Parts: sequence; C-alpha cells; structure tokens
Amino acid sequence: MAIFRFPSAVAKNPQVGIVNMGNKVIAGSKSAPLIHHVFTHELGLSARLYPTIPQAESAFEKALPRLVVLSGGAQSVYNPDAPHISDRLVQI
Repeated sequence: MAIFRFPSAVAKNPQVGIVNMGNKVIAGSKSAPLIHHVFTHELGLSARLYPTIPQAESAFEKALPRLVVLSGGAQSVYNPDAPHISDRLVQI
C-alpha cells in the first residue's frame, strides 16, 4: 500500500486535531504521538496533539480542524471511570 503525501499548501493550516483519550495521567495514550507523527511527517498535514479533552474543546472553539482523531486504549473505552467526551466535541 502506498502512502501519498499531500501538497505542502494543504499543510499550512491546522488540519488534524488528535485528542488523547487515555487515562487522566499525563502519559495518556501511547499511540497518540505515533498518530501525530504519521499525519505530520508521512502525510504532510499539520496536526496538533491535545493531552486532555477540555484543552481540545477550548482549542476547537477557536480553530476547528478538518479531522478529529480520538486516541486511547481499551481502558479508556471500557473502564467506568473512563473520560467522557462532551456532546459539544461529538458535534464537531
């Protein structure tokens, strides 16, 4: 499978917002930095990694990305104490 790089003109505006849905510890999701690397270095898009949901929500009010990636592990889905995304973030 070939990965084609987007034209550099596309990468000048923020295109991708990656929200870390891992646990509430600073480390969070291990895959979020890898996802960020793929979008920025391999696909040529500008991306920003948001360590918490509230930070992402406040940033999205100012500049809405074209794509939002929710990154997290199984614990962030199945754990009763898992972080919850607000309706506001879902509507984006």
